[in-house]
Amino acid sequence: MSVVSKKALVPASPPQSKFNYPLFGDTIKIAKSVCQWSKGLAKQGKVVKAKVRGLDGTFKKQKIYHLSGIEGMQAFYNEQYVMRGNVPTFLDPYLLDGSSTLGNMMNGEEHRNKKEIILTAIHDPDHLKHIFSVLRNVTHSFLQDLRTKSKVYKYTTFHFERLLRDLIVRLITQFLWTHEDDDDFIEKMIKNISNAQQLIVKVRLSAYKKGMTFSKKLRDFSHRRLAEHRSDPEKYNDTMKHLMTVEPPLANDAIVMEIQHLVFSLHRIESAISAALICLLKHKKSDIYSNIMTELEKNQSYINLMREDMRIKTPITLALPNLTNVIKESLRIFPVNPVQFGTSIQEFIIQGYQIPKGRIIVGGLWATGFDRDIYDDPEGFHPNRFEHEISEVETGFEWTPFGCGETHRCAGQSIVISICTFVVARLLSAFELELVDPEQGFVYRKVVPVPSNELPLQVKIRPVEKVGL
Repeated sequence: MSVVSKKALVPASPPQSKFNYPLFGDTIKIAKSVCQWSKGLAKQGKVVKAKVRGLDGTFKKQKIYHLSGIEGMQAFYNEQYVMRGNVPTFLDPYLLDGSSTLGNMMNGEEHRNKKEIILTAIHDPDHLKHIFSVLRNVTHSFLQDLRTKSKVYKYTTFHFERLLRDLIVRLITQFLWTHEDDDDFIEKMIKNISNAQQLIVKVRLSAYKKGMTFSKKLRDFSHRRLAEHRSDPEKYNDTMKHLMTVEPPLANDAIVMEIQHLVFSLHRIESAISAALICLLKHKKSDIYSNIMTELEKNQSYINLMREDMRIKTPITLALPNLTNVIKESLRIFPVNPVQFGTSIQEFIIQGYQIPKGRIIVGGLWATGFDRDIYDDPEGFHPNRFEHEISEVETGFEWTPFGCGETHRCAGQSIVISICTFVVARLLSAFELELVDPEQGFVYRKVVPVPSNELPLQVKIRPVEKVGL
């Protein structure tokens, strides 16, 4: 890695000042926010050394190195330098002793080969047909329920995230392993994930214990489902089956790990849709919102076709580029996975700084999204910044909500973006939406973004006359 700077690395403690977020007017205590802490460190440099407590499941102080920016992300996602934690076992990095999934890392070539196999399986036309058929049916049912509850042609206030969670649970249980009777388990699991993430911010040892318990339950649950699939493979047509049938074959543990990744990717949809709606509705009087509504009106026949048959040739991200850019911009501002943790597996140099072996490495994904060397006016909401070639965003190191690079980006990224675009398009076409609290914003108090007033997102909903579901 190139040496950019010869400056000595000055140890820096996490900032204790307040940071004012001008777009939504929220002033947040950094002590309550991993993201603001990460962003504060990034302000001091692309490579920053700090001391923190509790990252190994104990309360002792440890040295960490915070990396951000394009070069920082290239180093963090280089398997020769950093061994990272996995999304499903999101507390494993706090062990850092090789006994967790961190100790099972593959070399670069093995990882790339496995990633290619998984991407081929997930993006198989038959699998995508199944996913979007489920999405169409689940969303149709979701919107029907919403219309029934909204008392036709009258504004009604909803705790919108609770409704979205029901949608996500239905999606997970129907296209990952085709078991609708698993709804209760998945709903509890998602709730427990959020609760454990809240404990992480408070640096409690119980967060590690709870996280490992949830992770084990989800792994055991997925292994049971996999055994059922192998005993009667003709019975199923879902993601798990497609992962079972790839060549060369994947081991059971690899299939289960990928299912866990997809569960956590889908868990992001609730926050991603909420963030996109908040961003849009706060700009309801702007050209951004009017351009989106014009795009939806011009593509009404496409949206009608989506209602009836998802086997359409033009991907939704290309048919509705402005709305897709809104999703990407809201994910830049509010990524559901704002930081990642890992450990350096060998000594390396970045920007003239020497990173010792065996140190905790923090990848500042959220901080990179606010890097002024990458984005003009990073504090602002500018969806048109993503109008350049899609492949640059999806394979580079600038846009980080789903990881970085070709081989270390979440395999479910394109599916999650398509689902978010589809659901928001259907919502905006079928309902008139308005924020109950015009000052509603998003902050990071539970690692994942939550509404700034600490209440669920509240939206006034009125069905649009003469628009079907």
